Amino acid sequence: MNVYDALHSLTDAIKTSPEFLRYKKAAAAVDADEQSKNAVKAFMTLQLEMTTLKMLGQQPSEEQIEKFNSQYASLSQYNSAEEFVQAQMYFSRIMDDIALELSKAAEVDAEFLKIN
Repeated sequence: MNVYDALHSLTDAIKTSPEFLRYKKAAAAVDADEQSKNAVKAFMTLQLEMTTLKMLGQQPSEEQIEKFNSQYASLSQYNSAEEFVQAQMYFSRIMDDIALELSKAAEVDAEFLKIN
């Protein structure tokens, strides 16, 4: 099978997967509701801040953790926001798995490429 044919098959499979369709539907529902949209944006901003801290090797403060947890809990007030975050997390895991498998396929076992 040609690599590009396989790529197109993969993208078609992703676009028609129940997980992507759920994610897309949830995003549209949030986009249609201003309160849900604001709640999701606030949560995603905090999520990005927490991720950035971890990438920099820093630990979030107790206050930041409490704020994040509180913002996450507040999403339950908005069904569409809660559904979106859950659908996004699940779909992100699938995309991470795909990226991991693709990176494994591109591994080359050559001594000079190893970092000691």
